[in-house]
Amino acid sequence: MNANVFSLLPFLLMVFIYLIPVALIIFAVLKFYKLLKEKNEILREIATKLEIRNK
Repeated sequence: MNANVFSLLPFLLMVFIYLIPVALIIFAVLKFYKLLKEKNEILREIATKLEIRNK
């Protein structure tokens, strides 16, 4: 039983080594997307206020 657990250890370690960077990349992409969405919303509000002021 102990031999089976230790034989799985390198496999699990490799899975974690590959999953952690992928998870961080997905997190960064989602965070960047949220920031861009917020920035576009602010710019849309500014553009709307400028259009109202220019009429």
